[in-house]
Amino acid sequence: MNEPAHFPAKALGRLADRVVNGGVVFFIGSGFSIDSEGNSSRRLITRLLIRLLALADTLGRPEIVDDLRLTFGLKDAPSDSNLFRFTLAHVDALATRYYETNDWFCVAFGTLLRGLPPGTLDAVANREETIRLAAAGRDAKLRDDIPLDRIDPRLGEWALRESRAAGKALFLDTMGFRSERVMGGEPEESDPRKVLESYGGRLLPRHHIIARLAREGFCSITITANFDLLLEGAFRMSGFAMRFPNGGITETLSPPTYIDEFARIASPSEFFVLGTGHRSAVLVKMHGCAQHYKQLRDRGDDEAVAKYLPSMVFTYREIQNWRQDSWAADFLRTLMRTHTVVFCGYSLQDPVIHDTFRTVYEEMGRASGTTDAKKTEEDAPAFFLAPGEENEREFHGMEVLHAATRAFGTTPEHFNKHENYVRFHFRSDSRFPHVDEQLQWLEHKVFRIRQQQCLKAFLHRGVAGMFGKPRPDAEVQAVIDAFEAQMKREQERAEVQWTEAQGRREHAAVCAWTSQFHAGLLREFASIDVLHADRRPSRMMSLMRQLPWYYPTTASGGWVAWGAVVELALRNMAAALWNKTGAALDPMELRPAESLAPTLFFSEKPGETPTALTIRFCGFERHGAEPRIVGFPARKVLWELCRTDAPWPLQRAKDQRGDDPNMQRMSPPDAKTLWDAAIGTVTAAEARNYLGVAAK
Repeated sequence: MNEPAHFPAKALGRLADRVVNGGVVFFIGSGFSIDSEGNSSRRLITRLLIRLLALADTLGRPEIVDDLRLTFGLKDAPSDSNLFRFTLAHVDALATRYYETNDWFCVAFGTLLRGLPPGTLDAVANREETIRLAAAGRDAKLRDDIPLDRIDPRLGEWALRESRAAGKALFLDTMGFRSERVMGGEPEESDPRKVLESYGGRLLPRHHIIARLAREGFCSITITANFDLLLEGAFRMSGFAMRFPNGGITETLSPPTYIDEFARIASPSEFFVLGTGHRSAVLVKMHGCAQHYKQLRDRGDDEAVAKYLPSMVFTYREIQNWRQDSWAADFLRTLMRTHTVVFCGYSLQDPVIHDTFRTVYEEMGRASGTTDAKKTEEDAPAFFLAPGEENEREFHGMEVLHAATRAFGTTPEHFNKHENYVRFHFRSDSRFPHVDEQLQWLEHKVFRIRQQQCLKAFLHRGVAGMFGKPRPDAEVQAVIDAFEAQMKREQERAEVQWTEAQGRREHAAVCAWTSQFHAGLLREFASIDVLHADRRPSRMMSLMRQLPWYYPTTASGGWVAWGAVVELALRNMAAALWNKTGAALDPMELRPAESLAPTLFFSEKPGETPTALTIRFCGFERHGAEPRIVGFPARKVLWELCRTDAPWPLQRAKDQRGDDPNMQRMSPPDAKTLWDAAIGTVTAAEARNYLGVAAK
């Protein structure tokens, strides 16, 4: 048996450096969304077959089903059923010829719609449900728990005028493009709480991370071939306002930052209106958008729908025409020449897209003309994140990576592997890592690099302003050295120890420092800033305390630097409880909790139920309110910051202890005490006092 593969920490670390430099564009494919909505090619083809059979049976048109079999060579029809007359092998065969299959279905649906009497729609719907259940009974892999929506009666009349357009519309309806259960989410809702509710748990860490990197301004352009609305939802929840072609804009969820709005571009007209915005992120949906299609269909404007349908790239003809679609193709070529492209969940099997990427990279290679001995394949301007085993290769992705390697005059080092080829598992697979875990590490590394930069740029001046005089250079350097040592320890453990056996648990504990603790701490600092600006609690403040918006590190380097000091101090306090040094502290002995407020779990002794320590500015909620924490700590300690303390109190106030024995409210250590703890001068007795641990 092969040894479990180690976590791809080195490759993701290299990618993080490029992200911070602003030179990365994510290219998102269907593999990015399948864990959320399950819209696999197999599922979509099955839905199309169910509707085709129901229409053909109801209208007495068996020749259309026979034509499908003849066109795509589907032999050996199952003899034990007169309902779902296809096998799993048939479905998979159609999925491998995706664009051709889609083209055939659009034409077939248009033909059937022309002869569809409105009075037969009930019979078609009943037949569809019977066939759907039969398909699930034939093979569990063909099961779909979401019934097809009823056929829109307007399509029959439309088909008499434009059969192909009506057929394409029925094709999209059949796959669920108008169904909230298939393509869920309402990113255009003004109220961010309704946005979050509309997704019903579909948004995964991967979506939030792409949005957070856009909020930072590092990856302000994201490209996707997907039709779903998941990225838009994550962009809204990160704090972005959504901008529309008519000039409208939704409500924002955070204080103003350099980039605080985004635009979705899903058609040529939107590209020319929204594609040149400044201080705005853009989400380019180069094959169209389900929500845009749904809105046009709901308005009943057949002419507008027909005009937009070619932008929904699904058929063989449409993908061939995409090459001449200058707004998308030229935009993509320009980005390839100037950025590192990260293919995430995109197979690159699409012949037109594959040819586009290889052609551009080969042109770049011919233009360079020379071989750069200083570069290796690690310097290639492309990364490929795809599902698969360690010993598996995806031909199309490997070919594009090799072409990208040659683009800078570098010869690929290996024929059957590449340093920028990163494999992951789907969430349905228990093995480590999933794509969420890879992107969480990428986000963690980006945040750590930013902390390192901010410490060097802002720490000396920041503490001088806080304390009223500069701290000795040796102390400042000691904090920077301690933080960089922590970064090095994390990287070394990720490269060597994060295997399938133990990696997932420790990975979560390490990455939560940036995704949970520091993100929460920046939210607290930004919230108190808003309170000072508004001079009173407001609706915006209420929203900011309820939702997981993201405040970028690029907005306030001083806060980021002080957050690193807080982390080092807490690590050293926890280490003092365990009679260790901060360097020897195990990642699980002090770990962030899942909470909107910055919260840590720690235990006084091994095996004890942990205590939760939360840092929060008080006065925003009703008296006695506590931040929600995922988990069951034995005790809760709350470091309460006052609005005059931002970002940290210079003196420690008198503790305010409530009646709840399991909740201790206290003032945090003052800034000087925290600074001393960060550079390692903290005793066990002091740590007990600051962490609310009873003296022995």
